[in-house]
Amino acid sequence: MVHPQESTPNKAGSDEDSMFAAFEKQNTSEEGTDTDGEGSIHHDFLDSVLGVEQELFASGYESGLQAGALAHIDDGKRIGFQNGFELAKEIGYYYGCALLWARLMKTGQLPEKKGRQKHTLNQLLSLIETKVDLNPLNPLLQEQVDHIRSKFMVLTK
Repeated sequence: MVHPQESTPNKAGSDEDSMFAAFEKQNTSEEGTDTDGEGSIHHDFLDSVLGVEQELFASGYESGLQAGALAHIDDGKRIGFQNGFELAKEIGYYYGCALLWARLMKTGQLPEKKGRQKHTLNQLLSLIETKVDLNPLNPLLQEQVDHIRSKFMVLTK
């Protein structure tokens, strides 16, 4: 006759053995290759999803680069136009003042304060009429504009 106490440890021992066998089987199947091919399909699908994401990222990046380059070109044109306009406006102001002063001096309506005032006025007119090159690629542009400004300042003091 089998006692219940004796059968319980044997039954528990067989449960432990079956759990250990199932664990071993699971670990060996994860480490090994999948023979039925389903894992391969699963990996191919994930690879294609990741590939689509990478392609979209690269496409978006390229589109962003192109849009950014166009935006910078447009901004550069706008800022260059604005700065060029301001510079031309300033030089035009100096030229208008110089022409008016020359006419007033010629008619005697503007008395000369110093003897060199007429000479400085002629230098300013000469600089504006002949030597100003408002080309932004001109390396001497800033120097020429500073020279004109200094002549104008001498005349207005």
